[in-house]
Amino acid sequence: QKGEISAWPAVEMVMDPVHNLLKEMRAPAALPDSKAAEATQLAMRTAESLGIVGVLAVEMFLLGDGTLWINEVAPRPHNSGHHTIECCITSQYQQHLRCVLGLPLGSAAQLSKAIMINLLGKKGQNGKADYSGIAETLSQPGAYLHLYGKPDVKPFRKMGHVTLIGGEWAELEMRAAAVASSLSAISKK
Repeated sequence: QKGEISAWPAVEMVMDPVHNLLKEMRAPAALPDSKAAEATQLAMRTAESLGIVGVLAVEMFLLGDGTLWINEVAPRPHNSGHHTIECCITSQYQQHLRCVLGLPLGSAAQLSKAIMINLLGKKGQNGKADYSGIAETLSQPGAYLHLYGKPDVKPFRKMGHVTLIGGEWAELEMRAAAVASSLSAISKK
């Protein structure tokens, strides 16, 4: 409302090639500083040109020739920004409220690396939601589990997410693989 604008560091989204859903998000994106800055500027110009007050997710494709194309925009807190809850000074939710209430923006600085994994309903699972692997997930250092409270599980329905923070990429990747292999959204027997 006051004309302020801020951006979190660009993230990298890893899509499930079969179901075209976000499988994993990495923050910050593995981009050269110049390309990350270009993505940030493109996102900010997009928000300004649309007259957005609040959070705007700007999803882009990075083409092989280095060109950035906007794929879609979402004028709201977005799945690609869930990691901000744990690893940024100001989360996307807090920032959105600051925007719409006319309060000063908080810092969008990222405090640690993060990998966010979507918790999707397993193939063939339909019915009342249940979960396996919660204890194993929460035993991972820096793991934050968010269940969305949806009563029913369906194949590939977003049921929650896990954000893992801290450490170097190799360690984060190992922890994320452990979570991905143990945590499941299933239907009650």
